[in-house]
Amino acid sequence: MELSKNQIQDNGKTVFSQITIDVLKQYHEYLKGVAEVQGLTVNEFIEEAIDEKLQNVKDELPPSLVPNLVKWLKAHDHTEQEIVDCIMHLADEEDPEFGQRMMRQPMQ
Repeated sequence: MELSKNQIQDNGKTVFSQITIDVLKQYHEYLKGVAEVQGLTVNEFIEEAIDEKLQNVKDELPPSLVPNLVKWLKAHDHTEQEIVDCIMHLADEEDPEFGQRMMRQPMQ
């Protein structure tokens, strides 16, 4: 989470908003057990899961990245093979699907 709870204040007081989710009782007990093993409350566990998901969303490619990159490379006289090589080179070794996600975006 980019803003900590301490940074979100109204007149010097931290302001919280409650989010209610419905889960099966057994699933809640499961989450409670998983959280306890990690030394967390269920609320802390869910907050961490949300933060992780938000980080993943933040790391996704902007939709205009590949078309803009391809357009720039073509304008600088790069061949289609050089463009593909460039995109594959940009692929993060820790994320082998990065290159595939980039290649699914249309070349213009």
